[in-house]
Amino acid sequence: MAMIIACPQCTTRYTVDGHAFRAPGRTVRCTTCDHTWFQAPPKPVPAAGRGLALADGNADGDMAQAGSGEIETETARLVAAARQSAARFRDAMARRRGHLREWSLLAASVALFVVGGLALRETAVRLAPGTAAIYAAAGLPVNVRGLELRNVGYDRQYENGVFVLSIKGEVVNIRDEPMSVPKLRFGLRDGLRQELYHWTMKVNKDQLQADEAVAFVARVASPPVDAYEVEVRFATATETGAAFR
Repeated sequence: MAMIIACPQCTTRYTVDGHAFRAPGRTVRCTTCDHTWFQAPPKPVPAAGRGLALADGNADGDMAQAGSGEIETETARLVAAARQSAARFRDAMARRRGHLREWSLLAASVALFVVGGLALRETAVRLAPGTAAIYAAAGLPVNVRGLELRNVGYDRQYENGVFVLSIKGEVVNIRDEPMSVPKLRFGLRDGLRQELYHWTMKVNKDQLQADEAVAFVARVASPPVDAYEVEVRFATATETGAAFR
């Protein structure tokens, strides 16, 4: 007499021989999840199920397997679910590869921009003078003139009872081509870095060849008594003459 019982834990159904379940019942074990329980004799119902092993080992062989039709249906369902999962996985990986390509292109663009900005920073500063401060803060000062001031220093001395300040240095062409030399601007500042006096001066050469240098000496008699600091730089096109603050 065939009977159907179900595992109370995983709900797996089994078709069993009713003669193996006499009153009051017996302990059985689920072959799917290994759960054991005490099973009372169920009502005989014609159905197909999966193999069930008796926990006390007194059953006469393995229980009957589920019907072939049910197995085929379940197999088809599992195969369809597996195919759907595989398709979703392939779609997710394709989207991820697309995102990775986008990020790679962005990173490459940024890298090219940075390299180009470093290699052509003089051009960048000419086009956008405000970027000079950014390069300088990064430890990459930009020299758009192609000229440098070197060995700048000053002396104080009295000449005929007059205090004279002398400022010396060199202008050097750091380019591989001739460069025009602008005027130099000299400024005297107090202890608070406020400018007290400034003037401009033309050096002895209007143009320097590649790697050529020219010395300069600037002198000012009776400078402001509060002068504490000397600034020397190249004058702009609008800075000429001398002025007190």
